[in-house]
Amino acid sequence: MDEIQDKERLQTEYVRSALHYYITARFATINALVPLAGNLAHHAVELFLKAALLKNTTKGAEGQIATRSAEHLGAVQGVDEQGGVEQV
Repeated sequence: MDEIQDKERLQTEYVRSALHYYITARFATINALVPLAGNLAHHAVELFLKAALLKNTTKGAEGQIATRSAEHLGAVQGVDEQGGVEQV
């Protein structure tokens, strides 16, 4: 496989896993499993961000995407002067 197919496959796996975490977090929320729901939702957001960041990475750097979600959110959406997230 070439680099583009590798990225697309990895991105698909990230999104698929993120959706599983998101669905499970919703289920946990409905059933009042609050600490678990928050943890699952956190992982879902992290995986969605990793999938979004794959577009801008080079080969070999996919595994080095850090889990600092606040910095990545700024890279994905942009942060305004007051620190709030701008709508894209």
